[in-house]
Amino acid sequence: EQAMDNSRNDLRFDKIVKQIEASYPLEERTKILAKLWSIAIADGDIDFLEEQYINRLSGLLGVSANALSAMKAEQEKLFPNLNQNNRYREPSA
Repeated sequence: EQAMDNSRNDLRFDKIVKQIEASYPLEERTKILAKLWSIAIADGDIDFLEEQYINRLSGLLGVSANALSAMKAEQEKLFPNLNQNNRYREPSA
């Protein structure tokens, strides 16, 4: 309920990203993304929108595309039966 409240300035995405970027070194920010990626793939499926959100967040946090790609590959090794059928399929409107 609180996350859906648009009037709350303390829940703004950009403010949270700036706090993370200011408070954590690059290595820690990459670890945060790794945790988010492991949560996103924990159901055994790579979802297009989940991946797009994490990709966007990585850019905002200053994590390079190369570092993000390496992190994803490492995390995906933990899920040998990962379904990638929806990875590149945009959801229908």
